[in-house]
Amino acid sequence: KNWRRADPRGERAFLGHRLSILTPLSPSLLSERMAARRQFFSGIMNAVAKAYSESVTRSLQRYGLRYDDVVNEALPSVQEALTRLTPEEKVGRDRRLKRALDLSFKKKTMPEEMQNYDPFQKYLYDHKEKALKEQDEREILNNY
Repeated sequence: KNWRRADPRGERAFLGHRLSILTPLSPSLLSERMAARRQFFSGIMNAVAKAYSESVTRSLQRYGLRYDDVVNEALPSVQEALTRLTPEEKVGRDRRLKRALDLSFKKKTMPEEMQNYDPFQKYLYDHKEKALKEQDEREILNNY
């Protein structure tokens, strides 16, 4: 059960120690406290998520990459999605990865005027989602 301290005037002395009378929390008070905590921690998490997103954005923009360029290629869904890319998307991905590798070796970054783009433009995500759905469908059909 959830307990809270009773009114300080209700405390009693017992063998030289203070023993407080504990009473259960009412459900409405408990839900109010939980809502307040949830709101407090969601504010903190939103601030941390925003700072992390900005950090990832800066890191990707320095080397001219997109977020989909740095996903784990060892995953089967990503491997399948890479095979479904159009030739233009494949060439663009390869060029971005080669440029980023070259810049990293040279310990340089992209010029500032070229860093003004959104690195979260998705080109691989849709293909990956379709591959995952097909994989799930295959598993369901194979189980029957």
